[in-house]
Amino acid sequence: MFPFDIEEDELEEQEDEKEEKEPTDYEIDFTTNRLTGRIITGLAAIVQWVKIAFSIDRYVYTQYSWDYANELSTLIGKGYTQERITTEAYRMVTDTLSLNSDITGISNFQCQIEGDVLAISFTLLTKYGEEDVNVRR
Repeated sequence: MFPFDIEEDELEEQEDEKEEKEPTDYEIDFTTNRLTGRIITGLAAIVQWVKIAFSIDRYVYTQYSWDYANELSTLIGKGYTQERITTEAYRMVTDTLSLNSDITGISNFQCQIEGDVLAISFTLLTKYGEEDVNVRR
């Protein structure tokens, strides 16, 4: 069958099928930093994507797109006020999460500087449910 033989309805059905696929990924054990051999789907796959995105500094590693990862480490040790750190951290977190179309937003955002550690927590809102996320940089 040639592409011009496909009717518009068939194309729309094919696109709908592609869009509705649940995200899947290989599971990573973050304590050993190794693959477990299991496949995770839905919310678990999205949460794993978020953990990876927040463990990588943006613009540092050439194997990652400059759109991927985060810039949170740039807030540490600069002497900024807590208000500025919270505002910038919120912007950076939402910027990082905007790359994943399954993420619909965040809520309950909290940010604290504890010495030279930036601690952020929020509730991740996705198409597949909610999950509390903690990030320490």
